[in-house]
Amino acid sequence: APSEGAGRRVPLVVGGAPGSGAREVLIGLASHLVRSSSTVIVDANELAPGVARRLGLAEQPNVLGAALLAASDGDLREAVAGTVVGRPTGFDVIAGLAAASEWTEWSADSALRVVQAAGRRWDSVVVSTSPMVEDLRRWGDRYGVSRGLLSSPDVRVVAVVEASPRGVMRFADW
Repeated sequence: APSEGAGRRVPLVVGGAPGSGAREVLIGLASHLVRSSSTVIVDANELAPGVARRLGLAEQPNVLGAALLAASDGDLREAVAGTVVGRPTGFDVIAGLAAASEWTEWSADSALRVVQAAGRRWDSVVVSTSPMVEDLRRWGDRYGVSRGLLSSPDVRVVAVVEASPRGVMRFADW
């Protein structure tokens, strides 16, 4: 079950170094949580958002639409990806960015607002991050969404590490 904090459910942010399997762990967590609670995945990965595609879901609407809905107290269910191929998963997904050009429109503040709004609608919120978290602010705030989510005191981080010495070193770099 999602962790509890001061009488409320705390979103789980899942991340790890490239190749660690964080996306599969994220989907596995959501599959487990949906057995006992309404669950949504928010794909906040600004490098390789692929949860919707992996599950055969539409890539529109996405997190940018969810951010607009969250800012206006709208219903985030309008931002949930629809099924394109395959079976429904049981949990909802708010798709990640549809195009690399959109990352400049997606900020850490917007992501946190979406996660908070999702927490008011769903019992369990599971959020993906980028496998890259390098601070590149001198060229904009690339990977700022992931860094902001990982450093937020309002979330619990699930770190995914490849089970090898190489995986531990990649995780330490991450």
